[in-house]
Amino acid sequence: MKNKKYYFFLGLIFAIGFLIRILFSLNQPFWLDEKYSVFFATQFSSSELLINFSNDANPGLYYIFVKYLLKITTNIFNLRLITSIIPQIFGAYILTKALKNKKESLLLSTLILINPFFIELSWQLRGYSLSMLVASISYFLIIKLKEKYSKKILVSLIMLLIIGNMIHYAMYLFSFFTCVYLIYDWKNKSLILKTGILFIVSLSLLSQFFIQNNNISNYKSQFTEVSWISKPNITNIPTVYLFSFGMLTNKQLYNYNQPNIGIIAIEYILLISILIFIKNKKNISTILFLIPYLSILGISIVIPFLSKSVFFTDIIPDISIFIPRIHIPFIIIFWITITKIFLKKFEKIKKRSEIIYKIVFINLIIYLLHVNFINYSQVNNDFIERQNNLNLIKNNYQIFSKKTHIWPHWILIEAIDLNNLSEIDNIKNLKKSSKESEKNFYLEDKKMDITEFQIFTYDPIMSNKKTIQEHCETKENIGSFSKLNCNKF
Repeated sequence: MKNKKYYFFLGLIFAIGFLIRILFSLNQPFWLDEKYSVFFATQFSSSELLINFSNDANPGLYYIFVKYLLKITTNIFNLRLITSIIPQIFGAYILTKALKNKKESLLLSTLILINPFFIELSWQLRGYSLSMLVASISYFLIIKLKEKYSKKILVSLIMLLIIGNMIHYAMYLFSFFTCVYLIYDWKNKSLILKTGILFIVSLSLLSQFFIQNNNISNYKSQFTEVSWISKPNITNIPTVYLFSFGMLTNKQLYNYNQPNIGIIAIEYILLISILIFIKNKKNISTILFLIPYLSILGISIVIPFLSKSVFFTDIIPDISIFIPRIHIPFIIIFWITITKIFLKKFEKIKKRSEIIYKIVFINLIIYLLHVNFINYSQVNNDFIERQNNLNLIKNNYQIFSKKTHIWPHWILIEAIDLNNLSEIDNIKNLKKSSKESEKNFYLEDKKMDITEFQIFTYDPIMSNKKTIQEHCETKENIGSFSKLNCNKF
């Protein structure tokens, strides 16, 4: 492919990817998880976010970044642009530099920049895109190390992984498997060097864990908040994987509780076909994609059982980590692998390879744009739901502090307004009070000093709680919430 044509199409793909992200970011409502980012950034000091931050499953470095950005701008689009959109675009650029083949770079940039899953992450004021950037630079450094060993590059890679671990929990496994790959790949290096590197990296990651958690039991409390994550089952395994690859829409991901057998069968066929396509590929694709994916699946199956054992009950939370965003760094390796294998297979066809490449490339763009279009069509529905939640808070704000009304403590975060950050202190106090009331109720605390009260639950998360089923009856539904009358147990 000639340079002019290559740079034209590469620039076109980058422009399309950038504009789609801008479009989503401008039209998506400021939602709950983003408001939590602002809440943590404003309510905790930099030292609290960096050391012993146990209020969120994610580490605190990203929130420090947001904290200082809020001093410059409180515009949600600007914040998303700086922390999410630009890092993704720059990460994709780094990946094109890691690949020497122009066709590989062009195909991979398409799979990354027009990928619906990455676009879904790009408009959110969260640490996802920064972890994607760290993973992209890490891959670039790994390739440089493979070409020529350099202590400077190795130290840069290790420092980058440590920073990544302080941004998002998805980087924990990626850091570990990167170290495994380096040790495995350095066949010409001595055992002492390999062991020394593993020891230094392990010590760094372990010390970082204890910096984030002053005791190991905090690890359990951190992840209690994400107990909503579904555990792996025959229905959601292909759905979660294919969604993380960017092949499914948001609606398809969140509808796996109402499965369609035909669709599930197609998803399994597609997933198995992908695995067959990349079979017998060793080194980087195995260690940084296949094994991590299977590990995440295995951990999500085993952890719920371990959490119930006597030995681990005070340490391990009863949760799953089987969620698309924990795969972020590994998805990059997946698409790099797919790109390389695809082009290598079609190079053997010789004369027809160019035509086939173009057909696949064009159809790929059309399909990814189609999925993005479907996702974008849901924006208005998301906005309406968020606005209803906000109106619910505004209309009932005066009763949040009453002991006779118990709300999901997180719903108060919906009241955060970037144009009125001074109100967050009041929201924090109400949230703390609400969380305490929730805790007392769900734990059936006999010390509760009220006999009758109303509780607002967010269906379907809380409706199956034993205490609700035994002590409450539904009075009315308000949007996504159920208002129940309850009696003291």
